[in-house]
Amino acid sequence: MAPPGGVSTDWHDRARLWLRELFPGSRTFDVRVYRERAWATNWVLTVDEGVFWFKRGHESLRQEVALLAVLQRVAPEHVLAPRAVDGEQGWILTRDQGPTLAAIARQEGPQHYCATSVALAATQQAAATSFGELQLVGLPRFDPVRAVTLLDEMLAWFHALPSTNPANVTVSVRRTATAAASALVERWVAVAKRDPGMGLDHNDLHLGNVFRGPLISDWGDAVVGHPFSSLRPVVFATGKVFGDEAATLVRTTYLKQWGDPVELRETLEVAMQLAAVQRLYAWCRLGSADLVAEYAEYVLPLVMELGRDIADLTSP
Repeated sequence: MAPPGGVSTDWHDRARLWLRELFPGSRTFDVRVYRERAWATNWVLTVDEGVFWFKRGHESLRQEVALLAVLQRVAPEHVLAPRAVDGEQGWILTRDQGPTLAAIARQEGPQHYCATSVALAATQQAAATSFGELQLVGLPRFDPVRAVTLLDEMLAWFHALPSTNPANVTVSVRRTATAAASALVERWVAVAKRDPGMGLDHNDLHLGNVFRGPLISDWGDAVVGHPFSSLRPVVFATGKVFGDEAATLVRTTYLKQWGDPVELRETLEVAMQLAAVQRLYAWCRLGSADLVAEYAEYVLPLVMELGRDIADLTSP
């Protein structure tokens, strides 16, 4: 089967050689392509030492390697450690960790969502001690007070797509979305005095990216933004799987790591709603009209549902 649009395979031989050199004495050396998508390629590597996962991120996401180096130093107990990396190529190799917490939680219950929120907060607080390094890594910056400007810049790109593209954004939709973002920013200004300031936003934290520990992985979409924004997909998934009461417990558990949950609740809600802006950027930065067309059912709700409560969203 041919690789999807935008996925080049001219690096495959070099990557296989790199992997072989990591395990020169292994009698077993089996590489299987697990998935190739525009934003990342994933292989499964089996050697004498066990099973490993190889990841090659899109060139716009390769700051993940440098970010992992920072996180491994400041929060090693909460971040999945790579076995090896190549920063120039954007290659990451990690040991297989078994099923993700998404699969485990369906069997064992919502406590895994709460545990993930605690690990997230601890990682973000540790990263805050090296905030200067986070900025040097080259992560995009999303300040909530600039949400309207940032959103409108991206919507201009979506508006310029052919009208036949399912991800095309009309003038009317663009106007409605920026108005919703403006209202959220007004709410943000009113509550910002109680927030912990700019920090690390994972920007794709669903439990399919978390393993027992909890160990958080897949930091390729991470940005410098408000840390509370990261909880959006966690709360969304908890509510869909276990209901509103469980989602509220996740919110409270997370906020307790930062202070008084009652005082911080509105800050969290606005941050999670404004997170739609950087989540939209995760699609826009790949610059592929074909990609956003293919995934329009996930992309467009970020625009059309801006300002809705998390419980009312159709997509995180």
